[in-house]
Amino acid sequence: MKRLAVLFAPAILLAACQTSNGDQWNGPRLGTPYRQAEKTCFTQVEFVTEDDAKRDFFIGCMNALGWTPKPGAEIDL
Repeated sequence: MKRLAVLFAPAILLAACQTSNGDQWNGPRLGTPYRQAEKTCFTQVEFVTEDDAKRDFFIGCMNALGWTPKPGAEIDL
């Protein structure tokens, strides 16, 4: 049991730091790769001044690049 905890601890810590996760998005097989879309949208969301609007802007940006969040996806900005 301790071995499992040691194995999963880094994954849990890394997951807590992420604001977006490729596994939580549906996207095109062809088109904008996930990491490229995510980087583009993170760069652009910095220009949104209202904190309440950042999440919606990020989702809209990802949608424009062909990515939609899966039901229940956690997107924290």
